[in-house]
Amino acid sequence: MDKDTIIQLRQQPIEAVAERLGLRVTRHKSLCPFHDDHHASMSYNVRKNTYRCFACGAHGGTIDLVINLLRKSFPDACRWLADSANIIVEEHNPKTQNSKLKIPSTPRATPATSSIPG
Repeated sequence: MDKDTIIQLRQQPIEAVAERLGLRVTRHKSLCPFHDDHHASMSYNVRKNTYRCFACGAHGGTIDLVINLLRKSFPDACRWLADSANIIVEEHNPKTQNSKLKIPSTPRATPATSSIPG
């Protein structure tokens, strides 16, 4: 996953991501899913594209919200966010980028070739 894709994922509207996660956002606020909340204590800053709960202190951006709410790793959260926003993600493959570090293959001895007839 390249930097441009991650930037594109971070720029997804935070309220739209929250709604895709099942949170009901009204007037830039919602119930916080990270604690037992009865009044909307999580607010969304659309200018900074972040969220913050003033009761429990949870805060972050779009990818952080997916990581914390769905309990996913960073790459899995990026894939989920990309799938939900129809963004194509190219997987990072270190074998194709580090072609100079190829290790020469040596023939391995198999049980049939390694035994000495006797």
